[in-house]
Amino acid sequence: LFMIASLAGPRVIFRIAKESGGFGLLTGISRPKAGASHVLIYGMNDIAEAYIRAVRLRRGADVFIAGVVDDDDQKQGRILQGRRVLGTSADLTIIKEVLQLKGLNITELVVSDNSLSAQDLTTLVERAVNAGLKITRLPDILRTATIRGNTHIDPKPLEVRDLLGRKEVSLTSVEVTRLIERRTILLTG
Repeated sequence: LFMIASLAGPRVIFRIAKESGGFGLLTGISRPKAGASHVLIYGMNDIAEAYIRAVRLRRGADVFIAGVVDDDDQKQGRILQGRRVLGTSADLTIIKEVLQLKGLNITELVVSDNSLSAQDLTTLVERAVNAGLKITRLPDILRTATIRGNTHIDPKPLEVRDLLGRKEVSLTSVEVTRLIERRTILLTG
């Protein structure tokens, strides 16, 4: 037992020191850096875990992840890389207000769930907009071959095809003119 502790102990201490930037894990790593943007992550999954870890390990990161939001009732209250699942997407406005009282001005919702249907993503966008949040999406870092150890994982803005559930159709003005010429059309939505 003593040998196991003496072999594993230094490795555990090194890992804690390396991943928390010193012994911040023992003193509280969850304090945001001055000037950092405060974000929530949607989706408790491997991509969210990798992103939280990457942000934590990136020295001078300008992002503070305040927590995780997930619509799965089984994940409520759980902790992912030191960040608690705070509620569901339906609770975004309340979560933002509670965190505001704690001094965290949440400005962005980062979507880590790449398996969302177009309809679910549209609902999530509506809830985020109603809460006053900008919404971005993480690339599927588990399937991306171009990401290397020193590459920053940054959220990207949502694209039209994300909400449509299909590729965007690109038309030239000649094609559109030919399609609608001498016809009455009704534009909606």
